[in-house]
Amino acid sequence: MSLAHRIFKTFFVIFLVQLLVVFLWGASLYLSEDDLPVEIVNSLTKVDKSITEGMLLQHKIHNPLARDLLAYRLLELNVLDSAQFSEVLAIDALKLKLGLSDCELFGETQLCKKKNNPKLLMSLIPLMFGKKLEGYLVLEKSLNHQEKISPQVVATIGFTLLGVFFLNALSLLILWSKFLKPETLKLMKVFEEQRPDPTLQVNEYIKIQDNFMHSLEKVKKTQSSNLQLQVEVAKTHLTSQVAHDIRSPLEVLKSLKSEMSALPSGAQERLKLSIERIEEIAYNLLKSLKDSDSQADKSQMNLQILIRDILLEKRMETRKYPNLEILDESADHSYGLFSEVNVADIKSLLSNLINNAIEAMDYTGVVKVNLTSQGQKNLITVRDQGTGIPDEIAPKIFNRGFTTKNETGNGLGLFQGKLAVQSWGGKLSFKNHLSPEKGTSFIIELPEASSPDSFVTSLNIKNYQSIIILDDDPNFHELWKERFAGQDQEISHFYSISEILSSNPAFHEKTLLLCDYELMDQNLNGLDFIQKIGHQKHSILVTARSAEKLIRERCLSLGVKILPKQLV
Repeated sequence: MSLAHRIFKTFFVIFLVQLLVVFLWGASLYLSEDDLPVEIVNSLTKVDKSITEGMLLQHKIHNPLARDLLAYRLLELNVLDSAQFSEVLAIDALKLKLGLSDCELFGETQLCKKKNNPKLLMSLIPLMFGKKLEGYLVLEKSLNHQEKISPQVVATIGFTLLGVFFLNALSLLILWSKFLKPETLKLMKVFEEQRPDPTLQVNEYIKIQDNFMHSLEKVKKTQSSNLQLQVEVAKTHLTSQVAHDIRSPLEVLKSLKSEMSALPSGAQERLKLSIERIEEIAYNLLKSLKDSDSQADKSQMNLQILIRDILLEKRMETRKYPNLEILDESADHSYGLFSEVNVADIKSLLSNLINNAIEAMDYTGVVKVNLTSQGQKNLITVRDQGTGIPDEIAPKIFNRGFTTKNETGNGLGLFQGKLAVQSWGGKLSFKNHLSPEKGTSFIIELPEASSPDSFVTSLNIKNYQSIIILDDDPNFHELWKERFAGQDQEISHFYSISEILSSNPAFHEKTLLLCDYELMDQNLNGLDFIQKIGHQKHSILVTARSAEKLIRERCLSLGVKILPKQLV
């Protein structure tokens, strides 16, 4: 019988059992009834006191725009559909105005339903300035997409997942003990004794045995088969490397299996990073098998952006270690440093160096990453606070196959990283530190490349009388306020294209426009708007997508400069 048929039959039975279990669970979920979910009640009744106090203050000084912006911020924090300020002081009049009924009191907050839409909940939160009522904060949230889950349902889910886990574990145990283990032992004996076993029953194993015996006969008959054997060994090493590289991200994916029904934001991010990492490894493997010039894979990249991206990934991976810090100590002038590198290879090398630094400190200490320039070279330094590299192994660490990780290492990371850096015209080296603190620094030295024509090397605002900022992210508006604090220019802030068009500000040669690429207006992006108003010469595109080829090319054709958001 084919092994594939046996596996299919076994898992088909298990699938039917699991389908029945999930059906029963779904029925219990559908029939369950409970009060409103706690998280819904909390989002409508528990608000940030500092935000409500800020709203009251802005209301008292007659600044409705700032007050509404704070309400918008509260909407984001509590994941609401609507948040607004009402000056109606009579609670009954406000309920009548809003068409509310079935109100329930939570402290001083009243939680009500809409008369004409029971799936729409609204809360009325009194806002007191001193002992005087100034109005009500009106919050709104729809229940159309909310599930009511009682403790009994949660318990049902837990027992269901536990049952599915044990069923899968049992099926794997049955598959191994009944089918795979006996046949595998027979096949291993064939390899050891170099004699065929006629009692093998699994078709795939019989084919492997026949192929092995045929290959063995060829090896015995011809000397040329020795070369073929070496090729197979090389392929085995390559397979070992791939298996090692993808082990860590695959373990992350496996750990998320039980979370797939919920997928919290943290799990989503880990899943995304792991998939991207596997894709990079697969890409590098395919690239290594091609007989092509590696120079074609190089591109002009901003090193500071690359470093910040990899540091974000590493901080997320190691956030469970409270005594570990990963710091970016790059020099101020590192903002505009470019080199021609392969993005996947430089990220893989940096990831490997940071992992080695973390392991050298046993996940306790500070890893410092520094980017600076020296002459015509860009230097990336990764420094740890470990015990350093012993003198007896220092000459070997860049050798192919050398590793101090007996169980997990394959000795290829530093070897391949050094080859990649050399192919870019650079150098990879290290040094131990004795004082003022111990540790090891790995230095990546890369030839300096000129910045792209579209890249903003400096931001000179002295020639402008006014600055207009167009961005749908309130946090970036606050950041620009800090950056331009103390300047004489008139600063205007807009959050959408429709808003700025309705205000009709003056765009002339003394006006600088700082414009985001992705905006709330779906019909136009930032570059479309700049082109529409004909203000290309005095506009800067501020975007996190500065590395995308199509955006770079369009900026060059329009004569618009780019400022990466990561570097603001």
